[in-house]
Amino acid sequence: MRRARQAAGLSQEDLAAKISYSAAQVSAVERAARRPSGDLADRVDTVLGLDGRMSRLLGAIRHEGARPELRPWLIIEAEATAIRSFQLSVIPGLLQTEAYARVALTAGECSRRPRWRSRPPCGSSDRPCSSGTSPRRPCS
Repeated sequence: MRRARQAAGLSQEDLAAKISYSAAQVSAVERAARRPSGDLADRVDTVLGLDGRMSRLLGAIRHEGARPELRPWLIIEAEATAIRSFQLSVIPGLLQTEAYARVALTAGECSRRPRWRSRPPCGSSDRPCSSGTSPRRPCS
């Protein structure tokens, strides 16, 4: 972008005024400190007569930081008009009550803990906890 701007004889301030962006934004894009938006790329293409080169470069670098196996999905996601998530066993986070969230977050603990063989859980009425036993209740 800097080469094209300089070839056109424009300063960063001049280009910024022509594309209706701030000079700081133009500077940040030229220094690669900030990725350009699609709108900025289109405006730069038009003002500098780049025939869509800036927009094509933006498309090439848009998913550069993503893992290679995720890049095709990022393109599909960008083209999507709606994204829906179906999780039949969990209420969406913003709709959860505090009590529900606590139960939902601790529900999977049994599957992560080792199972005890033929012994009742620590703290049950059948067997009190010994001093060396964890106070957490294992799965029964």
